[in-house]
Amino acid sequence: GAAAAAGALTAESVSAKRLADVEAGRVAFFVGKPGNNCDSVCRNVFLQCAPSWFPEVNSCEVLMAAWPHRADGEHYAECRNTHGGNELPALQVRYEWLLLNKDPVPLPSTCAARYPPSARICPCAHLAGPVPACRPP
Repeated sequence: GAAAAAGALTAESVSAKRLADVEAGRVAFFVGKPGNNCDSVCRNVFLQCAPSWFPEVNSCEVLMAAWPHRADGEHYAECRNTHGGNELPALQVRYEWLLLNKDPVPLPSTCAARYPPSARICPCAHLAGPVPACRPP
């Protein structure tokens, strides 16, 4: 599933720093339920959506790793680069299509976008901000 999606990222597909972020657990990938947006998917695991990672997950290799099998146990045979939208990349559940975002410049993937028939792959990172200081008793 989503852990396998992280494994699909390689030194050839992302920078060494980004790969180190994945390996160190500073970013993780989660598969949402159909209709959920990435803000809610990440919040449910106490993380925040990391939109700068959408270009890296917009690949057939990552999507096929995130969703390795259909409900019948067969592999998804089709990864399409025919649609554009803020809610992509995703799995279109009804037709069992893995969909890339073919137009990421005019229609960049966003954390808030959702489309009821689609399940999204969401890049999530630890919440930013200062660590609260501990005061002695």
